[in-house]
Amino acid sequence: MTGAFVPIRGRCHCGNIAFDLEWPEDAAEIPARACTCSFCRKHGGVWTSSRSAKLEVRIADAAQASRYRFGTATADFHLCTRCGVVPVVTSAIEGRLYAVVNVNAFEDVEPRRIESSSASFDGEGSDTRLERRKRSWIVDVRIVEGRGAGEDEREIRALVARWISATREGDIDTVLGLMTDDVVFLVPGRAPMDKREFAEVSRTPPGMRRPAIEGTSEIREIEVVGDWAWMRTELSVAVTPPGGPRIERAGYTLTILRKVDGRWKLARDANLLAPVSPS
Repeated sequence: MTGAFVPIRGRCHCGNIAFDLEWPEDAAEIPARACTCSFCRKHGGVWTSSRSAKLEVRIADAAQASRYRFGTATADFHLCTRCGVVPVVTSAIEGRLYAVVNVNAFEDVEPRRIESSSASFDGEGSDTRLERRKRSWIVDVRIVEGRGAGEDEREIRALVARWISATREGDIDTVLGLMTDDVVFLVPGRAPMDKREFAEVSRTPPGMRRPAIEGTSEIREIEVVGDWAWMRTELSVAVTPPGGPRIERAGYTLTILRKVDGRWKLARDANLLAPVSPS
């Protein structure tokens, strides 16, 4: 192993229980075990772990999270009582905390990277079970209760990174999922655009090659006030249509975001980009 890691984010549906998983970069595939016990079948629990991984679990509101034990009562299933999702399981063994995470709680992970198989631990004694967890579960585990001051900013920065990546890849559906249904775009020289109009101008017509899009984004300011936030960003974009000249624009955007069902989404965007003159 090189010691390098790939960040993977996960969360319950409402975001009350979230995690940052640092996955070994050399492990291209993510092995996942679909446990056949009655609880995991009912909750869609498909678990993964690596001894080399690092995990931070964040519980924003501990009053709306519960730890459920059953069977040998040696593991805590962290259940969000607000949305009902179980994104992580922990087990305290000899004074150390071990964990597995539910791959169904992952965000922004290509499904083809996940190699799922079924696993049955029926008849496994407590001692054997604990020894197996010590060998294979994540051993570098940290749980933080209460939303940190920088958590909203981190989520907003992740949204921007995902927006840029999806735009570059032509994944318009992902981009649309990052905005509210009542989003409004302000663009110089034209009337405000809503979500439908944005989708129409962004999609490449069938049978045509999509343009190559490059861009850089530097967030200059973020301010969060409750379920609203605003952001000032310096942005440069280069679009090269098939067979056409490269078009470059640069400048600033002023963006308003709103939290919807626990997730930050873009609600208003004022685009102040201007053409870049050839040097």
